[in-house]
Amino acid sequence: MSNGTLGRRIGKLRGEARRREVEQVIARWREWDGTQSAFCVSMGISIQSLIRWRKAVEDAPAQGAPFVEIGVTSAPSSSCYEIVLASGASVRVPTGFDDGEVSRLLTLASAAC
Repeated sequence: MSNGTLGRRIGKLRGEARRREVEQVIARWREWDGTQSAFCVSMGISIQSLIRWRKAVEDAPAQGAPFVEIGVTSAPSSSCYEIVLASGASVRVPTGFDDGEVSRLLTLASAAC
């Protein structure tokens, strides 16, 4: 790949396509045995781009967290719901909850697990 080609191509991408491409570059870099500089030269990107992309990947919230559709088989016996995350952590939410607050709570709980 000629110098700068990958960086220019990624620079033109937007949204999900850009995120996927950047994640692939960062995954390749993590498997790289050489120096950061040598990786960047081999990929045709600048070190600044790699550092910026790595930070973006590390700071991004987890994508595609699994949600499982459930059905209610009987009325709840208490005044709250309990949501058990894939990690085993659970979140108890009172009936009549604010969906915006619960959404933020689940995002934080998933990120912490």
